[in-house]
Amino acid sequence: MLFRPHLVFKTGNKLQFHYIIAIIFILSVSGLKGVGSQFVNVPCSVNEIKYGTQNALIYFPENRMGRSSLSVSHNDWYGDFSVVSVGIASPLFGGQGLLRFKYGGFENLELRDEVPSDEPLSFYSAFGLDVIGGFQFQFNDFQTAVLLRMVQLRIHTHSSSGLSGNISILKPINRDWEMGFSLAHFGFMSPYIDEKPALPASGNLLVVHRTTFQQLQNTFSFSGGFIPSLDNYIFSANNAVSWKYLNLSLASHITKNVTNISGTISFLIGMYQVQYGFQLGDSQLGISQVLELIVLLP
Repeated sequence: MLFRPHLVFKTGNKLQFHYIIAIIFILSVSGLKGVGSQFVNVPCSVNEIKYGTQNALIYFPENRMGRSSLSVSHNDWYGDFSVVSVGIASPLFGGQGLLRFKYGGFENLELRDEVPSDEPLSFYSAFGLDVIGGFQFQFNDFQTAVLLRMVQLRIHTHSSSGLSGNISILKPINRDWEMGFSLAHFGFMSPYIDEKPALPASGNLLVVHRTTFQQLQNTFSFSGGFIPSLDNYIFSANNAVSWKYLNLSLASHITKNVTNISGTISFLIGMYQVQYGFQLGDSQLGISQVLELIVLLP
């Protein structure tokens, strides 16, 4: 029997159905070139909410007194799509090493044909998984970070996997300014059915400006780049204010079709750093929220 599968939750709620369709586009099963691998851009940390995912340096937590750190985060993304991650960062060869696991998806999707029925043909899941290994180091005045990412996307019995890389370099220009560049999400994906998802590779300019007044520090960050596979640009601007153990930030991320606004708050209590971030935009898909805990290890 020939049929066209319909993806719905067990509740059958129309609003949830539209959320699923939007997420499926992001996970790349629609056959739209370059859309499928956008899972790498789904934020799972507060830093990604603040700065976007193009700058490899933001994946590394601040290395406090050379100590290792463990991070755990949960992102209630749009609709019922949630993302969890676990990562560890540790001093390594005079720099900082990183290993992080990220998983996002939903369960109990119903497979139905075009003939209405009380019971679905079956239930299945859709998910994205990536594993990141990275290294951050200082070379003369150049602050450098390199990431290697293994990605897998799967819906029902079909899947696509691949490798991507990020590299970012930032150099102080004077006491207040830093400039650099990043190459983000370059790599490859295996075919999905009869399509080959294209990673959202981009080249980006990075600019950072810092000012300090007593215990108050203000940091303005800007990145701008172009994604050839999507014929799209991406601009991000973030302003963060730090005072003692408290950090507040407000940011905007702009592409050709979507504008997002995000805000974050972070505070350090002893060996624990608690962070919260939200993101909302004109896509009318709701509010994305991330809660993250970073533990400084002995």
